[in-house]
Amino acid sequence: MVAACGVVVTGAAAQGIDDRPRSMTDTVEYCDHLARRFAAAAPDRPPHLHAATMAADGNKLCQQGHMRPGILRLRRALLMLDQAQGP
Repeated sequence: MVAACGVVVTGAAAQGIDDRPRSMTDTVEYCDHLARRFAAAAPDRPPHLHAATMAADGNKLCQQGHMRPGILRLRRALLMLDQAQGP
């Protein structure tokens, strides 16, 4: 938490992280963002082989320049992890 000019700033803004909305669809940056989210989420959840395979396929497609199918696979892999975790 940072206080400046009577305004209290918390969270990402206090840490100097740029959290402004930005368009990232169909870009290498968005592929990387999804891959990092999957990597960060996977260790906290039970192993899910199909999700890991789907994420690996998504990464490969993104690296080959096929952004939309790569992003689709990465997003589905994240969804599988969420569904495997349950309520």
